[in-house]
Formats: sequence, structure tokens, C-alpha cells
Amino acid sequence: DHARAQDPALIRALLGRGVDAVALLGADQPAAVFDLLRAHRLPYVLMWAQDSEQGPCIGFDEQAAAALVVDHLADLGHRQIGFIGGRTVDNERARRRFRGVLQAVARRGLTLHPDALLETDYGFREGFEAMQVLLQRRLPITAVVCGNDYLAAGALSALATTRVAVPRRMSVA
Repeated sequence: DHARAQDPALIRALLGRGVDAVALLGADQPAAVFDLLRAHRLPYVLMWAQDSEQGPCIGFDEQAAAALVVDHLADLGHRQIGFIGGRTVDNERARRRFRGVLQAVARRGLTLHPDALLETDYGFREGFEAMQVLLQRRLPITAVVCGNDYLAAGALSALATTRVAVPRRMSVA
């Protein structure tokens, strides 16, 4: 659970064990986490983050990457797309990816069908089930952008199970 991983109590527990450094997932952390790390002079790095004022980062521009995926689909002729992504409520990476999709859809004049917009946990089974939902809705989409490889693999498996031709009838990115 991503929200539980941001609990400052976890940092206190790590400090109690005498760790030499901490790798945090994303820059969207409670201020108390950074306060603890700085007070104890514990080195840390923000993974899956970019250009944060909170400290050193390792990551890439997920928003721009998601926009590139949509641009590629648009260049292939897709005009109505769906999206299967991670839960944006407590995941900054999922939010950045979704923002990139929305920006590119608007810029390219595409349609992101509201009934083809699904948030779920990241995983193969979740991607499979989400694609099944999209297929059952019989929406006029020709491409689906997935928030990560696990979701995409599950979505592709669902399409194979129902004998939907990829990429001829449906593209998955």
C-alpha cells in the first residue's frame, strides 16, 4: 500500500535499526518524513521522481513519456482511446502519467472515452480484468494506453482470450 509506505513511523523504525541511507519512492512524501531524515542527517534519494526541491532524484518525465505514447497512437491513426491506469489518489506517478495522457489527447484532438477510463491496482490480473470490462462495454475505441507493463500484459492477454486482433483491431501501449 503506497499510502502506508509514506508513514513517518516507517522512517523512525528504519532510523532505529541504524540504516545508512533511505530510498524513497517518489517525491510526494509528508513533510515529517523529510524533517526526520534531515534531523538525523540520514542520506536519502527520491526514486521515480524528477526535479524535486526535496532532494536528489532518480527518475524520468513520466508525464512527457505518457504524452509520447498518445502521440504515437495518434500518428498511427487512432482517434478514440481508452486508458487503464493506476489509482491516482495516492500515487503521484499514476497522476503524472494520466496528466500526460490528458494533455496529449487534448493537444491532438483525440477522444478519451469517459467509459473507457479505468483506474485499478497495478498488476497483470488487474489489466486483464480492466480490458474485459472495456470489451464488455463495446466502446468505439481502437487503442488503450496502460499505466504500466503489467497492466498492458494483462490487457493483451484478455484480448488474446477473446480473439481480438492486436494491433489490427485494438492497439495496446
